[in-house]
Amino acid sequence: MTANICNKPALLGELGRFLSLEPAELLAFTLSYSLPSLVATCSRDEIRAVSHQVGRPVAALLIDKTAVILKAVFLLPDGASTEQALRFMTRMVAEAAGARAGSVGIQALVNSSIAELLAELVILLGSEEHNTAVMVGTRSLSILPNLAESFF
Repeated sequence: MTANICNKPALLGELGRFLSLEPAELLAFTLSYSLPSLVATCSRDEIRAVSHQVGRPVAALLIDKTAVILKAVFLLPDGASTEQALRFMTRMVAEAAGARAGSVGIQALVNSSIAELLAELVILLGSEEHNTAVMVGTRSLSILPNLAESFF
């Protein structure tokens, strides 16, 4: 739905009508599902369109959903994709907040939601339903001990 928000905006309206929801309400309800995939695919224009529809700044959307976004990013299949998505997210937050490009770092984003992020990853990795489907990149696995150390 959100992946096509820029190319086919009428789809959002149609889905909203079908569900008896305004487009902004529909997007607000699905942010926890749509933002992680948009960040993982580095979809700048789509994130801005969602922000506009919902009526909230990009930085606020990304910061509010940091844990679920980072969970999806750390579960990308390879380290290069993970790194690219992490750099993309930090740039988006910095740009949206009007900060310097280097002032928002990956470590700061991770630390801002470390408890929730670790809980999400532990629950997902411990779930028997997801054991065969989840492919964690080597970069993601190597960063988990560092995250745990910074929390404890």
